Amino acid sequence: MTLYEMASTIRNHVADGLSGAIANHAYSIEQLEKEIDLLRAKLLYEYIGSIGTKKVNLKYHMQLMPALTIVCLDPALVPSECAIPSGIEIPAIKMPKILATPDDSALGYIGYIDHSLNFSFYSNIDDVYVHNHRVYTAGTPYAWSDMTTDENGMMTLYLFNLGELNPLKKLTVRAVIEKPYSLLSLDPDALNKEYPSPAGFQEDIIARLTYRYIEFYRKLNIVPQQVPNTQSDPIT
Repeated sequence: MTLYEMASTIRNHVADGLSGAIANHAYSIEQLEKEIDLLRAKLLYEYIGSIGTKKVNLKYHMQLMPALTIVCLDPALVPSECAIPSGIEIPAIKMPKILATPDDSALGYIGYIDHSLNFSFYSNIDDVYVHNHRVYTAGTPYAWSDMTTDENGMMTLYLFNLGELNPLKKLTVRAVIEKPYSLLSLDPDALNKEYPSPAGFQEDIIARLTYRYIEFYRKLNIVPQQVPNTQSDPIT
C-alpha cells in the first residue's frame, strides 16, 4: 500500500467501527499519514532494541534517494577530529533524518550512484578518529553526521577524504527514514510509491491506529452514569 492508501484504510475502518455510535469525529488524511510515520518509527525502535522473538530486518524498511546533490558548507560546522585543513569548504548532502537505532544501522548505503563505492558512515566522533588513524581506513571516504536537523527538518551528512572524488556532484543514499512522509521535500512522487515497510508491518500499523482512534472517540463520548443518591436526610 501507499501511505495515502494506508491512511484511507484507517479512516474507513474507524468510520465503520464508530458507525451509528458517534457522529462527531473529524481527522484529516494528512494527520493520519503523519501518525503512521510516527508509529512506524516507534515500532521499529522497539523491535530493534528488544530481545527474543521481536526482531526486524531494516533492509525491508529502507528508501532509496538516488541522486542527492552535494553542496559545500562552512568547515566551522564540523569538529576538529575530522582533520579538515583551515579554510577548506566541506562537501555535504542534505537528506531527511534517518531512524535512530541502538546500533546506528539505519543508513544502509551512501556512495556512488552506480553503487560501486560505499562510504563508511559515523555519528560518533570517536569513530571518526579511529577511521582516520587506522592504517586500513585512513584516507578512504567516509560520511559523518551529528544527527541534528535544520529548520527544514533535514539532517546533514558531511563527506570526508574524497580525494580524487572531489569533482563528484551527486551521491546515492539508501536508508530507513525516520518519517517517510518527509521524503516529499526531495521526491514529489513519494506518496505514490509503496510505503517503506513489508505488508505485515503495514497491517500492524493499520490495526493499531484503527484501534487507537476507535477507543479514543468512544472514551471521549461516554456519557457519565448518574450515581443514585442513596443518602437520606438526617433525622432532626
